[in-house]
Amino acid sequence: MEETQQTAPVIAPDGPAFGPKRWRGWPIAGITVFGVAVLYLTQVIVGIILLVFEYLPYARTHPGSVPDVATITKVIFNAPALFITVVPGEALMAFLAIVLVAGAVGATRANLGMGRPPKAVDALIGIVAGLALVGVSVIVNAVQEKMFGPHPQPSVEIIKSHHGLASFGFDFVTVALAAGVCEEIMFRGVVFAALVQRMPLWWAAALSGMIFAAAHLDFWSFVALWAVGLGLALLYYRTRTLWPNMIAHTTFNAFTLILVYFVPQLAK
Repeated sequence: MEETQQTAPVIAPDGPAFGPKRWRGWPIAGITVFGVAVLYLTQVIVGIILLVFEYLPYARTHPGSVPDVATITKVIFNAPALFITVVPGEALMAFLAIVLVAGAVGATRANLGMGRPPKAVDALIGIVAGLALVGVSVIVNAVQEKMFGPHPQPSVEIIKSHHGLASFGFDFVTVALAAGVCEEIMFRGVVFAALVQRMPLWWAAALSGMIFAAAHLDFWSFVALWAVGLGLALLYYRTRTLWPNMIAHTTFNAFTLILVYFVPQLAK
């Protein structure tokens, strides 16, 4: 009787890396930590540079005065400055995720959920999913506020100081588009994919959601962001492509942005 030769399972080159072969865990963990660290380090470095160039003119015209928080926010965290501070870090994190995961475990674009061009149906699914996640976030925030009282988010307070269509355009790219695209590549394309190779779907979605929430460094928003991250992981697993995720994430962030600009009394 001939013995059947057993071959090692491999990740399909034309689809997401959900298994059966596992990516090596330590390289993925290192890439995740390094990518998030680069994201914030870039923001700190650019922020310090902007602080020097934006604050010096204020200091010359107001010698000896110490600006209050509102003034600092207006001078340093205007929409163009926020764009310059945030977008390079988000883009660099996503670039490193793609390049380093390809080098460390041989992942292809398809393994990262971007193997085919986006389709119109991806936009439709993404918008519906994004609005559903808005509903989930509203419920979570309402429960938290009922239990612990209101707690304004620092990012929302910063954006509330921005006005005009030009500022809205900068903020849309910064808050909605850049985050929606780049964070999906890292947290769903890399982190969730690596976890779902090792554990049941719901555990992987929940754990990747926690990592996503923790990376935002916002304790008050942790539960809402965890729920959103869990939902985005399930969306990626169901659709097998990151395009709807990017649209959903962008829609979710854009909803809050639109509230801040056009219905500020509802933004929290």
